[in-house]
Amino acid sequence: MIHPVAFLDIIVILAALAAMAGLARRANDYFLISTRVLLACLSFFLLLYGICLAVEWSGISSRFDRIEDYIGALLPMSWAFVFYSFLNELSFRNIQDLNTQLKQRVDLLKEAELRFRTIFDSASDGILIADVREKTFFAANKKLCDMLGYTKEELQKLGLPDIHPEASLALVNEQFDKLSAGEISVAQNIPLLKKDQDVFFSDVSASLMTFDKKKFLIGIFRDITERRKAEEKLLKSEKKFSSIFHLNPNPLAITDVDTGTFVDINQAFVNWTGYSREEIIGFSAHDLHLWVNLKDREKIVNIVTQTGEASSVEIMMRQKSGQIRTVLFSARFIEIEQTRYLLTLAHDISERKQAEEQYRNIFENAQEGIYRATPEGRFILANRSMARILGYDSQEDLITEITDMASQIYLEPQERTKLIQVMEQKGSIKNNEIQFRRKDDRPIWVSQTMQAVRNEKGQIIYYEGIIEDITERKENVERLRRALGGTVKAIATLVETRDPYTAGHQRQVSDLARAIATEMGLPNDRIEGLRVAATIHDIGKVSIPAEILSKPSKLTNLEFDLIKTHSQSGYDILQDIEFPWPVAQIVCEHHERINGSGYPNHLKGDEILLESRILSVADVVEAIASHRPYRASLGIDAALAEIEKNKGVLYDAGVVDACLRLFRQKDYQLTER
Repeated sequence: MIHPVAFLDIIVILAALAAMAGLARRANDYFLISTRVLLACLSFFLLLYGICLAVEWSGISSRFDRIEDYIGALLPMSWAFVFYSFLNELSFRNIQDLNTQLKQRVDLLKEAELRFRTIFDSASDGILIADVREKTFFAANKKLCDMLGYTKEELQKLGLPDIHPEASLALVNEQFDKLSAGEISVAQNIPLLKKDQDVFFSDVSASLMTFDKKKFLIGIFRDITERRKAEEKLLKSEKKFSSIFHLNPNPLAITDVDTGTFVDINQAFVNWTGYSREEIIGFSAHDLHLWVNLKDREKIVNIVTQTGEASSVEIMMRQKSGQIRTVLFSARFIEIEQTRYLLTLAHDISERKQAEEQYRNIFENAQEGIYRATPEGRFILANRSMARILGYDSQEDLITEITDMASQIYLEPQERTKLIQVMEQKGSIKNNEIQFRRKDDRPIWVSQTMQAVRNEKGQIIYYEGIIEDITERKENVERLRRALGGTVKAIATLVETRDPYTAGHQRQVSDLARAIATEMGLPNDRIEGLRVAATIHDIGKVSIPAEILSKPSKLTNLEFDLIKTHSQSGYDILQDIEFPWPVAQIVCEHHERINGSGYPNHLKGDEILLESRILSVADVVEAIASHRPYRASLGIDAALAEIEKNKGVLYDAGVVDACLRLFRQKDYQLTER
């Protein structure tokens, strides 16, 4: 029979197992605790039971005759062990839970510290924690270290005097104390001293904190170096604007956008309007009757509102004297101390308008043709005289019908091509005489002056030109030229009749002189003047007795001196004749030599006209190469040898070189007499 206590013990164990099963459904921790306690108790109970059996089997007397007696003896100790095990397990489990919670809190603190440290060191502003009482530094972030040039370790050994210039320490200490006392939360423009002794400025915002019964000031430093530069630049800009505003030669004014009241004006505005500064400030243009048309201001404000600015709007304005002036009015909005105003500029163009009107009258009424044409050859504009000269009924007809100037108005189309090439190189031409074709195909002579107008890239955008019809003048000149040619020919014939041995000499000298001048590139007009002078260069010989001119033997000194007077005599004969060229001077100088050994005036170098220097070489070459009464021809080789030997001494070097090229390279021949 089972001992009652044992039975009760078994029931308790079964109840415990049932309780454990129920707890297991609700909480895993309680199930584990109960299981571990039960296993410990069973192990202890079996251990005690084994000891009892061993004692009994060993023959040692036992007071336990039945198993129930063993169980009854063991149960008190089992209950004690169960209770102890349960309490021990609960205590262990509680300590374990506390450790787990503590570890979690430590991890959270570490995570929070890491997050704080990351934010602290990643801040875009410098952060410094300072001991309020000691004014020493507890911690600083990376940004502040970079700003000051110190490491964190170095900063922690420093204090307030180490990072501020000595001259500003009093101010800094005062600001620090105010921040510490909570009197202010922001200190501005605080100078900071870098490790390398450079100074920069910072705004500081601060707050107090208490840690371990000590007060600390957390300061946030923002470098305002760039802002100060910008402020200084703005200040300079404002000063510059003020200088430009007040010194500008054009009238400038700042007005209230809504009322139009003048807020500020420059001296030019005072001078231009005729009002004093006191009469203007505080009043509007309407009050002063400056607007001729009252809607002009509204129009300008609307333009500025829509486009941002009004530029060169032509309006009429009235001065204090009542005089009405034409101005180009410009305006734009500006902000001064966060208030919007209208800045205006007036440029008086009254004189220019008058000049334009005068130019328009001149343009329309000028006798000369005035035009503007494209590089491609179309008229852009033309005046009435231009149309008349070219045979068109009106300017409009001329501009419409002419689509290619080269083929339609130039007698020789290639002449315009040449003209354009010159314009590309030189930019202008003056008094260029050329033949045009009228609408009725009749050719006319015109004198044309042109200039090229270029854009900012240097490209020609159009030509401006003036033409004068010189057809009648050219015809008159041609008649005079023919008459003059006949006169010159008659004079030359007269000279040749006086000296038959030199007949044809002047003509050959004239031909050679003209060829040399052409070789040297002289303009046609100068070549023509040289031709005329060379044709009659010996006219002075009419004053010399014929027997001396044709003497077959050597001349005496007296006779030669008489011969040498023919240059001056020729000048005296020709000086009163109005040639279009210096014919008399050329004739007078044709026996001068560049070293001063010539006659009649012993001129040297550039004192002698170029035409005279050419004529002297041509005269010598022809004289040596031709027959004379007192000797036979010496030949062209002797003539060329003479000028070559005395090149640069008696004769101009450039003239000699041109003459030698003609004979030696271009096979020039003297004409037969």
